[in-house]
Amino acid sequence: MKIAILALTNGGNRLAKRIANFRIDGFVDTRDLAVAKKFQELWCEVDAFVCIMATGIVVRCIASLCKDKKKDPCVVVLD
Repeated sequence: MKIAILALTNGGNRLAKRIANFRIDGFVDTRDLAVAKKFQELWCEVDAFVCIMATGIVVRCIASLCKDKKKDPCVVVLD
């Protein structure tokens, strides 16, 4: 299972790195891109997202990407 961990703040990035250490298949996306762009680029490439940010941000970013609950990646939000 490939897990993308996304965070917006310095504190969130520290937590993201700690979470990634628990999973060899998890990675922190540190690219300098808008979070919506990260979702768009990774949506079909990963099995799950762990998002360390407000739930509303995530909902707005993924709303247009969601197609099928059996095929879309899992999304977990930590605020």
